Amino acid sequence: MTIETAILRDGIPAFRRSPIDRLVWKLRNAFWEWRFNVRTAGALDWDPNLSDSRYATLPYKAFFAMLDAVQPTADDVIVDIGCGKGRFLACASMLPVKKVVGVEINGPLAAMAHANLARMRRRKARFDIVTAPAQDVDLSHGSVFYVYDAFGPGILRAVLDNLRAAVDSGRNVRFIYASPRHEGVLRECGWLERYDAWPPRPDHANLHAVSFWRAIPRGRAGA
Repeated sequence: MTIETAILRDGIPAFRRSPIDRLVWKLRNAFWEWRFNVRTAGALDWDPNLSDSRYATLPYKAFFAMLDAVQPTADDVIVDIGCGKGRFLACASMLPVKKVVGVEINGPLAAMAHANLARMRRRKARFDIVTAPAQDVDLSHGSVFYVYDAFGPGILRAVLDNLRAAVDSGRNVRFIYASPRHEGVLRECGWLERYDAWPPRPDHANLHAVSFWRAIPRGRAGA
């Protein structure tokens, strides 16, 4: 496939696909939708009072690559903060992890995510969908967190404050940040460190940058 050109979105490198590329990835995503028996495709207009962006989702291959990079184990609880219709959760629930959890403020989207996971084929993990603002949800049970750039810095700080309980519990916390527009907020928190970063990867159909973070060991935090 041929990617037309690199572009910038809010200062984050991304790529624009050719019409042929878009068709090929649409067909590949349709295959996984059929295989899993879910319906997660399509964009949705979003209330700007609730979020900084409209609902959209990344290709399945991008999610598979991200999950492979963090190597979830049977003890992990994977949390998608702003889960939309549940595509990332569908990919994560294929793994023999303890549980997958979606957090979604938009009621209709949360209902779609629940319906998708409930009827999904090949699901191995238990799931839960929470309809609430991410900054108000108890995240202390989570260990692997995923967020696509859906929040401004203020809400992201509140989410990280909420996530701190998982770190304080001693869990091996990892944080996947797709299209990381506000990385400075993660750096400022003092208890997360970036250990890997991907530029846009057309080979994984991931047309946005992704950064990977983990909890700083207690002995080094604040050093």
